[in-house]
Amino acid sequence: MGNTLSVNKNNSIEFFRFFFMVILVSWHCGAGFFAHGYLVVEFFFILSGYFIYHSFESKQKDTFSYVGDRIKRTYLEYSIACVLTFGIKFLGSFVNGNNIFNLKSLFKFISELLLLQNVGIFDGGYNYPLWYFSVLIWGGGGLYALLKYNKPLAVNIILPLYILLFYTYTFGKQPSIECWEKDVFYLPMQRGLADMSVGIMTAKLSSHILSWGGVKLKLFNGIALLSLLFTIAIMTLPANEDKYCLVFIPIFLLNSINHKGFIHKIFDHKIFSYLGGMTFEMYLLHAPLLMICSHIFPKLIGDNKVILFVSYLIVILIMSLIFKHVCKLINARLFRNDKQS
Repeated sequence: MGNTLSVNKNNSIEFFRFFFMVILVSWHCGAGFFAHGYLVVEFFFILSGYFIYHSFESKQKDTFSYVGDRIKRTYLEYSIACVLTFGIKFLGSFVNGNNIFNLKSLFKFISELLLLQNVGIFDGGYNYPLWYFSVLIWGGGGLYALLKYNKPLAVNIILPLYILLFYTYTFGKQPSIECWEKDVFYLPMQRGLADMSVGIMTAKLSSHILSWGGVKLKLFNGIALLSLLFTIAIMTLPANEDKYCLVFIPIFLLNSINHKGFIHKIFDHKIFSYLGGMTFEMYLLHAPLLMICSHIFPKLIGDNKVILFVSYLIVILIMSLIFKHVCKLINARLFRNDKQS
């Protein structure tokens, strides 16, 4: 796909991964800085859709290999985070005299370990943000399979039609995309599929847009910068304008991917690659760490939301760095044992 389209270790993309992860931490800790902080999920799903198409075009794996490789790369950290969260939840309930360790809670934990939380049949798990990961694995695998089956049919008919139908249905019923309705189709799964479909379509169109130069590129740079500012405004201001993020996110994402893009040049620094490299661990650990910190920090440092948020974030960053290092050691030990056997 060429160097212009490369998304591997793109420093500006890593910046946005970290930036939106910080917003997600703020949203989940109740800091109140972002009225619609849940919209960061749209960024991550759209980015994932872009990666799905990029992987399909460059590697041409079969669907089972694609899904299996994604699980293999991430499941150790995922499972440890699930176990830690369940342990913290169990310990907290035990201290408060409410023992949650029963058959129902065990089954719920098992479904979470099997990456089934919030995909439709099963409800959420104890590490509640991980619903995104379950949808990403199974929904992303389904979209990859669709591309493998018939790419022209998928990108020219099925995905555009699905995008239009889902968002028309969703925003026709409620103003927010953050909906947990369970009917014939489970909306969180459909939300992930639609967002990733937007990412796939963005990747499909990128070869035309990213070849622009001269006046076209300057105009695109200005539109992309405005799109980024509008996205942040939509997440921050009280008025609910969720649907416009679906237009603005792909625009500034493409400008970040394009090595000639203005946004790419602004955030093209190695420090962002390092910070972005911790976002998966931050995502896995921030909910259980917030469970602990929210009971301790207000008693120690008061109820100032800014100070509390900064304290939460520092703890999450430190623990994520340690967790990443420990999991690397465990992975190295496991693979070494496999090779020896």
